Amino acid sequence: MIRSNTCSTYRLTFSSQITFTSRNKPPTTTTMTTMIATRKPGPFTGLRRRLAMRNQPRFEDSYILGELIEEGSQGSVFVATSKHNPQQKFAVKIIKRKNMSTFAKEAVLREVSIMRELTEAGVPNTNSMLAFFESSNKFYIVQELAVGGDVLHHVKNKGAYTENEARLLVTKILRTIQQLSQHNICHRDLKPDNLLLSDGSDNTSVWVADWGFATQMKEGELMKQRCGTLAYVAPEILAGLQYDQSVDLWSLGCILYLVLCRRAAFHHKDPKELKNMILLGEYQFYDKHNLSEEAKECIRGLLQTNPRKRWTAEQALNCAWLSNHDSVSGVLRQ
Repeated sequence: MIRSNTCSTYRLTFSSQITFTSRNKPPTTTTMTTMIATRKPGPFTGLRRRLAMRNQPRFEDSYILGELIEEGSQGSVFVATSKHNPQQKFAVKIIKRKNMSTFAKEAVLREVSIMRELTEAGVPNTNSMLAFFESSNKFYIVQELAVGGDVLHHVKNKGAYTENEARLLVTKILRTIQQLSQHNICHRDLKPDNLLLSDGSDNTSVWVADWGFATQMKEGELMKQRCGTLAYVAPEILAGLQYDQSVDLWSLGCILYLVLCRRAAFHHKDPKELKNMILLGEYQFYDKHNLSEEAKECIRGLLQTNPRKRWTAEQALNCAWLSNHDSVSGVLRQ
């Protein structure tokens, strides 16, 4: 599935122009082979046993469900309070199992498995998963609560980031992408609304969230499933080509443009035209945004339509815009 998000005020899913894979339906035979059959024996062998879901207490035994934070097609996120310590609040994603296909249920378990690996490995700037519960009709994923909202709403409500703020934000995400690569994990849906802010007073206190489209590959394995959000998806995904983890760096280039310019790098009210702009890499800088040449160079390096020419995380971290500033030195030493 590719989500169309051509305007920040709404999200719609379209499938009339291109056939995309939905998380609620099995993919085509070719895609299924890429995602699952190439990993024999698959990473989900004994997954329930590895996730230790049996003999767990119920969600209701440990938490009190609170206000709704966000409602989506794949599940709803609520505030949850610990019954053991009422001062502790968390976020819980609740996914209804009714009418879910076996493939969709497996996708949830895959998301949980990836989140657990990231949490156990201590991958920085990711939203830690604290618990997972399964009832007869729901899945519950308990996570840390981000009190600062997300980057998209921050930009809409408070304006563009300064270059120093953007440096810190992007450096943290690049370090996360580096460690994801070490675990052979690709997020595949990086966008501002999937970047949560743990601290409402710090617009760089970022957590990468929403691992529903993430996947874990074997070393050197390529992906083919077409998924993501249109305004941030890499051109090779739109073109139906096999791709690697560099698609996350394209998405980061789109994010960097947005936080600095307060508008999407690629935007058009017609999804077909938007797709063509992305495939051709058609975007421009405007004088009114007053960006430094070093910042523009970083964006250009990430928004290379040819993935072989696209900057790696290491190249981006070593570019003039990031490497020559004290504001990011502390993050680089982590």
